[in-house]
Amino acid sequence: MNGAEFPSRSEIATPPIALAQAQLEYIADMVQELKIMSAQANCQVLADLLGQAYSEAMRQSRAGA
Repeated sequence: MNGAEFPSRSEIATPPIALAQAQLEYIADMVQELKIMSAQANCQVLADLLGQAYSEAMRQSRAGA
């Protein structure tokens, strides 16, 4: 899933743990984009908070949710 498309039928049929991991990775990607946008808008506190959210999403993804 590349973030621009809906999940395919095979992705929906994926075991719940793998699906949760993919969802967390997708969330992390979206948060990373927001972090970049925030930094570009000179909102450093927001960018820092989003950086923490990104790290947490990746941590949970690696932990198997």
